[in-house]
Amino acid sequence: MDVIIKNPEVLKIFIMCISVVFGLIFITIGMKMGWIGSVHIDKSGANIKANKKEVQRQYDAGTIKYNQDVKVREYDDELSDFAIEKSNKLRRTLAIELNNKILCMSTIRALSGGLRFPLYDASRKNNFKYKLRPENINAYIDNIMKEIIEEYKAFSIERELSYCGNNTEIKCPEMPSVDYLIDGVKRKIIDNWALPIREKNIEICNKKIELYKENISQYKLLGDEVNVKIALDRIGSNRGHIKGLERKPEPGEL
Repeated sequence: MDVIIKNPEVLKIFIMCISVVFGLIFITIGMKMGWIGSVHIDKSGANIKANKKEVQRQYDAGTIKYNQDVKVREYDDELSDFAIEKSNKLRRTLAIELNNKILCMSTIRALSGGLRFPLYDASRKNNFKYKLRPENINAYIDNIMKEIIEEYKAFSIERELSYCGNNTEIKCPEMPSVDYLIDGVKRKIIDNWALPIREKNIEICNKKIELYKENISQYKLLGDEVNVKIALDRIGSNRGHIKGLERKPEPGEL
């Protein structure tokens, strides 16, 4: 070995021999695995042609993966749309109930509208699989309520200097205190928004599991073990989300 290292020409030949050996090993493995269709060696070097069947196999696997990702995005959008639909319905329900407590219609609209942005933002973020677990949901709803309270307070300040939209000759009636309204609003958000979304999230997770199961059989037919493993991992993740969402709440949890 010392002779090889000290002699540049010998070292060069040694490296070339090693490269040829590794090249032959790669070609041999490639042909056995079906990655390489043919090898032609001439003065310009080695020309390696890919196996057409292997190209088609990779294309088919890629198509399955692409369609799978598209479907998963559709499921995520379905959950977000469901959450937005529930938030809109909640605002309408709240407006009807406030009508029995507050005489000024513009105030009622403002109060129910205060739910719009906090719930819309939460719906679009779509991280319900964590936020709506029994151990997290109380803190999650409390954070949403903080935003709603700030909206309410800001509107209250504006109303103090405003005249009624129904009768411009009188001041707007005093708005109910935050404490008077907030507990009832929080309960309605939990019952009519958060808990239905939790159930919908479980449904979406089950849909994803079935999708991955269907695609695993196709990946196996193609001999695509990598995507088989990825699909199995995602099945495990979704089962974990379902388990977390379905867990029976402890005292103080929801």
